Amino acid sequence: MTACDTDRKMITDTPDLSDEDVLAGVVEMYNEVIENRLLKHQPLNDQQRQFQQNPYSIGLAEMRNTLENFHESKREDAKKLAFAVAGDQIANKQATVLSPALVDCSEDTLALQFATQHEQRLCYTAGMDWRYFNGMRWEPDNRLLRYDYCRRLCRDVAAGLDSRQSLKTTAASTVSAVLNHARSDQRLVVDAEQWDADELKLNTPAGMVDLLTGDIRPTLHTDYVTRITEVLPNQNPAPNW
Repeated sequence: MTACDTDRKMITDTPDLSDEDVLAGVVEMYNEVIENRLLKHQPLNDQQRQFQQNPYSIGLAEMRNTLENFHESKREDAKKLAFAVAGDQIANKQATVLSPALVDCSEDTLALQFATQHEQRLCYTAGMDWRYFNGMRWEPDNRLLRYDYCRRLCRDVAAGLDSRQSLKTTAASTVSAVLNHARSDQRLVVDAEQWDADELKLNTPAGMVDLLTGDIRPTLHTDYVTRITEVLPNQNPAPNW
């Protein structure tokens, strides 16, 4: 039963109430009409101003019409409010879909973060798979460190998400997809001909030796060397023969 139906029933179907009680109830509701207009800064019409001066000067039929119009307007306001709430919910849902938190857990974005974090120790070469820089040379990633690093990244990102997105972000399919994206990142791609290309440099446990000058420096990941000597270079002066 609607509010308007309730008001109409109170006016017309109240055998247990006296006429005075019914009239008093209608007057109370009519006051609500006037208060509502005043709150909205709406001017009162002649009938409402007449009611303010003498509440009992207006007949029940006129009061009933005014009340029905009032409750109809309240129903319209309720509809508008419902639409507004629904619109806010839709907007919030769209905002969630496009929020930075969820954008940050996309496979592509995770792959970019992965490449940024590990470009100095992981690389990919077509036909040679992934390689890992151990500080002295590049070696095949037989220990699957790329998966370990990628899982850590996914767990870190998932910590700021809800449970559903967290499970999706840390899933094995997401980790594999991130690595699949990352291997095309040009920061991680190394061509096959780049490996061990400089014949005038010798990689040793002590560092990279320049065979022209004899200078030694730390081996860098950008040297792209996969081989290393088993012995250190002798720092003593070369003997004369």
